[in-house]
Amino acid sequence: MTRSMLKLVLLVSVAISVAIIAACQPIQPDLVSTAARTAMQAETEAQNLAVVERFYTEFAAGNAAVISEVHPMTLTMHYAGSAEDVPTALLEEDLAAIKAANPDLHAEVHSMIAAGEYVFTELTWSGTHTGDFFGIAATGNPVVHNGIVVRRLQEGKIVESWEIWDDLTFLAELGLAPSWDEATAPQP
Repeated sequence: MTRSMLKLVLLVSVAISVAIIAACQPIQPDLVSTAARTAMQAETEAQNLAVVERFYTEFAAGNAAVISEVHPMTLTMHYAGSAEDVPTALLEEDLAAIKAANPDLHAEVHSMIAAGEYVFTELTWSGTHTGDFFGIAATGNPVVHNGIVVRRLQEGKIVESWEIWDDLTFLAELGLAPSWDEATAPQP
């Protein structure tokens, strides 16, 4: 056998061995489609973060129209274990009343994280209670309302919301409930 023939036999043997080894390997997921899905999810999450951030920023700046722009006609809101479908027009009226009662109302977002179609936000609304607040006369008091909100988005709209707020502190600031210190103080 000549040297070139030996090289050819060796090359064919290596090629056959590689083919056999490759055929015996488990099928790998399509890395391109996995990367594409990951990129699409990251893009969706970035868009969802932008929608929620826009809601907080523009509403605090006085643009009540943003409410109907980032919500569908009706959204599902969850509070303390119950859920209700709320017309966006009613949400817009309620939030406009809150803004009118606290004209300097603004949101401080402490953290905001997206996971798929959900956006998790830890925030504080603060302002000064200078107007009627659902029948509560202006107190002039500074108010702070801390909360955690989870929003679910579809097609760029907030369709569902779970909200947990520190209502006790908020009501105490309005003079409607005792402060934590007053509520927990030993009674004579």
